[in-house]
Amino acid sequence: YTLFDAMRRVLRDRFGKEVIYAMNITDVDDKILKRSQETKVPRQELTQKFESEFFTDMTSLGIERPTIIPRATEYISEL
Repeated sequence: YTLFDAMRRVLRDRFGKEVIYAMNITDVDDKILKRSQETKVPRQELTQKFESEFFTDMTSLGIERPTIIPRATEYISEL
């Protein structure tokens, strides 16, 4: 993440390029569904918790948020 953040900053700040940085979020897969069933926590709640923690960590490292954040569930039908 630090490498892509640095590349984005160089392209944007040094060369004046518009940069659209997309970071895909996998918010549904077999491991997530299994953990959701084991903990009796809804999938959406579980993934939101970990996504929030992830972006908190990225902020603490000084990494800027992506321009767009597509989530898998936005592009697949409901299970």
